[in-house]
Amino acid sequence: MKNIDFGKRLVEVRTSKGLTQEDVSELCNVTARTIQRIESGAVTPRMSTVKIIAEALDIDLFENVNKHSELKKHTFFWYLKDLFNLKTHTMRKLSVLSGFILFFVFAISSSINTKAQSQVKEIQQNITSNKKITTVKNTNYNPDDDELVLTKEGSKLGMSTKSGKVILQNEYDHIEAENGYIFTKKGNKYGLVYQDGRIIARTIYDDLQVEDNFVFLKRNNKSSLRTFEGKIIIPDNEYDAFEFTGGNYIRTIKNNRLGLINLKGKVIVPNEFDNFEIAQNYVLTLKNNKQGLMNLDGETIIPCEYDILEFGHNTIATYKNNRPGIIDLDGKVIIPNEYDSFEMLGNYHYLTKKGNKYGLINLKGEIILSSEYDEIEIEDGNILTTKNDKTKIIDLN
Repeated sequence: MKNIDFGKRLVEVRTSKGLTQEDVSELCNVTARTIQRIESGAVTPRMSTVKIIAEALDIDLFENVNKHSELKKHTFFWYLKDLFNLKTHTMRKLSVLSGFILFFVFAISSSINTKAQSQVKEIQQNITSNKKITTVKNTNYNPDDDELVLTKEGSKLGMSTKSGKVILQNEYDHIEAENGYIFTKKGNKYGLVYQDGRIIARTIYDDLQVEDNFVFLKRNNKSSLRTFEGKIIIPDNEYDAFEFTGGNYIRTIKNNRLGLINLKGKVIVPNEFDNFEIAQNYVLTLKNNKQGLMNLDGETIIPCEYDILEFGHNTIATYKNNRPGIIDLDGKVIIPNEYDSFEMLGNYHYLTKKGNKYGLINLKGEIILSSEYDEIEIEDGNILTTKNDKTKIIDLN
């Protein structure tokens, strides 16, 4: 079945079933815009789409083919010649011929009357340009407003209300109204406006796609983003590409560097990183093989100067030049990366080791004992230190 045939057949079946284009869209899980374009013959639907629609509406794909085959048995001239053969079906053919004559007379009369009315109307309206007006049906348009009409001047299209208010000048190659918005095309450029003429995106973009409440735009190989309300989230000519990360954030790409913005357009992570990862409401950043940490307010907690960062309990374990350290989530260094190792000693202290010497640091990062002892232990709330074979007790209270 040719595309134009299927589009016409779809209109016939849909209207006979009392369905709107939106009803068919829901039944077939195909956008209303696609249904509209199939019915108008503007697009060639994929066979998979044809099959889905045909099965949903119980359309016989071969019905038109069979009818066409039957009609091929006789030509038009055969039927015309047979009509004037009054030897068979005489009364029926006389009735048909009489009907044709009456119709011909009525058509001529109507044509003359219509032409006269048209000339009077043209004089009254002082029409000086060749404009054609076609009603654009759109159930989503405000019923309190005038009905929208498509205007044409030469080969260019525009849009106005039925009362004559101009919405779009006649300067477009294609206009399509849907869901309260008007898609425009001028040459190979696309745009989007409200049905009252307010501009969402000028007709200057190489590509325009709509998804949910967002308008995705592309111009000069740069991507931008705005809402249906026209609010600019990502400006033109700013980023090479972007993608939603899930949640309320967008990953941006600029000069092969990654960044992050929120849905309000605020920059969280500037485009200066090789990679990053959102974890526990923080952003782990990577730059020149060094890791850092930012929060989702865009503040740097830990600069990118560590080999490894690992989340702990309210702290971050750091590694630099094979030496461990600890930083809290506010960015305060608890244990600097100058020790060979460390471990918890009791519940409130870290036992540090540098070479063969030990020291002690509390949870606030304050040095209790410098790394000069051969051995350190905690017993009954006291610190037992050994240095040069001498043991000393230090009261922590």
